[in-house]
Amino acid sequence: MALVFVHAGAQEEKFLAEGFGVKRIDVMYNDFVLIGPKSDPAGVKGKDIETALRTIDTKAASFVSRGDRSGTH
Repeated sequence: MALVFVHAGAQEEKFLAEGFGVKRIDVMYNDFVLIGPKSDPAGVKGKDIETALRTIDTKAASFVSRGDRSGTH
């Protein structure tokens, strides 16, 4: 028996569907944390992360990401 750790949901499902694995179990997850100035110029304090990021995008506010195209940037 072998254990494979990966971080690509769609490819994992395909791997299983093609018969190369028998079970998929989530063992890790990501926390998305938004940090900004106390003055909250984007007006996102208290909003869930998805709403906050959409608000920032809509307002064209300054936003910096690690930008590595990892799926979590």
